[in-house]
Amino acid sequence: MRKLISILVLCAIFFAQSISAQTGWIQQTSGVTSDLNAVSFINENYGFAAGSGGVILKTTNGGSNWSPLTSGTTVDFFDLLLLDQNNGFVVGSGGTILRTTDGGSNWSTLTSGVSDNLFSISINGSFGLIGGSSQTILSTTNGGTSWNEVQSGFFGGGFWGTSVINSTSGVVAGQNSIFQPMIALTTDTGVNWAFTPFYLNTNEGRLHDCHFFDANNGFTAAAVWDGQGAISRTTNGGINWLTTIFPQALYGMDFPTATTAYAVGYNGYVIKSTNGGLNWESQPSGTNTWLNDVSFANAEVGYVVGESGLILKTTQGGIIPVELTSFTASLSGNDVTLNWTTATETNNQGFEVERRAPSKSPPKGETFESWEKIGFVEGRGTTTEGQSYSYRDENLPAGKYQYRLKQIDFDGSFEYSNIIEVEIGLPTQFVLEQNYPNPFNPNTVIGYRLPVNGEVTLKVYDMLGRVLATLIEEERPAGYYEFEFDASYLSSGIYLYELRSGDYVQSKKMTLIK
Repeated sequence: MRKLISILVLCAIFFAQSISAQTGWIQQTSGVTSDLNAVSFINENYGFAAGSGGVILKTTNGGSNWSPLTSGTTVDFFDLLLLDQNNGFVVGSGGTILRTTDGGSNWSTLTSGVSDNLFSISINGSFGLIGGSSQTILSTTNGGTSWNEVQSGFFGGGFWGTSVINSTSGVVAGQNSIFQPMIALTTDTGVNWAFTPFYLNTNEGRLHDCHFFDANNGFTAAAVWDGQGAISRTTNGGINWLTTIFPQALYGMDFPTATTAYAVGYNGYVIKSTNGGLNWESQPSGTNTWLNDVSFANAEVGYVVGESGLILKTTQGGIIPVELTSFTASLSGNDVTLNWTTATETNNQGFEVERRAPSKSPPKGETFESWEKIGFVEGRGTTTEGQSYSYRDENLPAGKYQYRLKQIDFDGSFEYSNIIEVEIGLPTQFVLEQNYPNPFNPNTVIGYRLPVNGEVTLKVYDMLGRVLATLIEEERPAGYYEFEFDASYLSSGIYLYELRSGDYVQSKKMTLIK
């Protein structure tokens, strides 16, 4: 789940986060209408996106602004790779390879030796691979300074995904000439290759991306020819595969950690795994645009690119947050009622209500005691509909009080709301309140207010004036008070209760019914 978004105390501001009321993904302004095919981030703020017509975009502030870079060409770019803030590559149509060593200010053209479209690039240290159409494979052993063709000449097919495992091993993924999904594995920097075709539940399809942790364990993301998508997992280097079919074709995949993974595809489709790719759950992206690629800086901050210049960002792992749109307090005598509303919730177990009371003997500069949990209100789990909650804190002495909410997810993670402050003033007059409930059986509550300090007595009488019980007989400071009276030893009937303090005397009737 993720996180509680506190907006403004005593106000309900929904517009600022209106998009996240339906999705954990926020659309950014790219400034272009060209299809964006690739995205790469090296941290939460610094990343590039690339696409059709030679478009390369750069951000240094987490996508708040995207600046176009001059690539010197109008070819279509299909993949890009950032190694650090200075060094990066883009590959594209007609065998195009561009390299920057100054953060995208300048791009140099590298010789590929081929005219095929180049779809994917991966580099790990000095060893790197590029996959392309006609099952073209290029390799480098000097960190991308130069590239050599190591596999080509097949009619049809191609490699749309690459994953370099270490300094000598890597994988390319795509399809062969008969439209059969296929991976190729090398353990000697591309000199030799083991080609392994496989079926996706008997459907023909194309592998569009891949991620291998080592020579045995890896994943592929695919588009199946009947319009579906597939995630396939191998634990023996591609000899055997366990495949899960999804309702939409998948084109991009990223594993920011060993346990967290994302894949994106057709019709705005986004899926996420939190257990290393064993299980996947779909997420609302807020769009039905074709999504081409995904890049996460860490397990929660990530970016997706797609058709018509679309860029999406999440800072909470794509989930819908618990979005607090208002948190208010109202007073009734010495009772405080807290009210709050949410626009959306994900995995919300509930809210702990916490209070800080006035300090009785504060150290210098401190006026409140430490936070105290005073209650818990259950949440609604996961919902995109607005929810309302309340909690009543009763019988408080005069003074200032602070309140906050601790929103807790089912996994134990939590986030605090903003703090609101309430001041309960002293009563301005003596008041003896009507007991409640009334009639009662056998317990009732008697409330009273004292505007000044003084001796207080509270007694119960029968209708003949005989004292049946002395409830209070002591000195009390000014404030609001309640006393719970247990009349289980009395018989049904009408009784009087009387409050005395100084010159003030007041009595009321109460009815006991058994």
